[in-house]
Amino acid sequence: RRAWVRRVWPDRLEVTLEEHVALARWGDDALINTYGERFAARSDAALPVFVAPAGTESEVARRYAVFSQALAPLGTDVQWVVLTPRLAWQLRLGNGLHLMLGRDADAAQERLRRFVAVYRPALERTVRPHEYIDLRYPNGFALRVPQLKG
Repeated sequence: RRAWVRRVWPDRLEVTLEEHVALARWGDDALINTYGERFAARSDAALPVFVAPAGTESEVARRYAVFSQALAPLGTDVQWVVLTPRLAWQLRLGNGLHLMLGRDADAAQERLRRFVAVYRPALERTVRPHEYIDLRYPNGFALRVPQLKG
């Protein structure tokens, strides 16, 4: 991430390196470090994926931390964070759920809190599986379940 070189009198150089610590993948071509900076590298580690317009790296990294903390009670991780060109937020969780959060990230935090409060008692054990949850509504959310095949 950075390098510092300092001369130590009389005949030495002291070199200090700060390495990047990968937080997530940035699409297919780069990584994001824990400071929200994009850098060119590859990793075999299991990292979440960020997909967003260029220049939004630090905002996406910051929101990832906030969204992950809000979803922690569900016991699943955030695998994908998408910020669309229209600046709408979407998440894909480790349990397969796809959450649509909308354009207002601050309101999305409150909606996530409400969703987490009702998910376990009301939805986790439903007979019909759900794969898509739209949290863009101010007073609730909508579920989409896969078509029943007969």
